[in-house]
Amino acid sequence: MQKMTCELFYNHSARGSRLIHDKEQTHAKLVKGLDLKSTVYASEELKGLSDKENPLEPVNRQHALVKHFLNAHGGFDRENLQGCLDLFSFVTHPPYDLVEKVDILLNMVFPNPKLLRYRGFYQSTASISIP
Repeated sequence: MQKMTCELFYNHSARGSRLIHDKEQTHAKLVKGLDLKSTVYASEELKGLSDKENPLEPVNRQHALVKHFLNAHGGFDRENLQGCLDLFSFVTHPPYDLVEKVDILLNMVFPNPKLLRYRGFYQSTASISIP
């Protein structure tokens, strides 16, 4: 299990970043391989705590949001899971201003460094003669 966990998350985790998790041993290889700062909580000790008191609540919340997002978009191609997760990450992270986010998205989806001026378009078509 450690090997599979490491393979799954290795390229998606920044070296030296913090991994907040329960005492699951499958994280050990990942923590060591990427020199992660590990914050560990015993899940047995967290049972019965309210969400407000549970230090793993932010992790649980993200898990629930990802699960809901994927279930809500059940028609996506499972071969493109990474693309769906990229979209989820884009939607749930800053900037939170919708206009700014749409601007970023459109510039990512439609990169076009060429500019076509209205006058230039019609000048070029006016010189075309049709026999």
